[in-house]
Amino acid sequence: RETLGPGVPLVATLDLHANVSEDLFRETDVLIAYDTYPHVDVFDRGVEAATIARSLVNGLRPKRAFRKLPLLTVPQAQATAQ
Repeated sequence: RETLGPGVPLVATLDLHANVSEDLFRETDVLIAYDTYPHVDVFDRGVEAATIARSLVNGLRPKRAFRKLPLLTVPQAQATAQ
């Protein structure tokens, strides 16, 4: 964010077991998580991120909320195709 400045939209994609901090949330405009594990939807989430970034440039102002849930998951049990 320091490099881009406050007026440039910043959209990030994350995998399902990303450890999202309040700092990361605060410094980005939109965070998009992959829908699948294994990550077979990387391209689709990239297209989604680019589409949202364009909408941000055109004036979209999304509602945002941050909440850390008390969860501990096992990555080997996160396969979304099973």
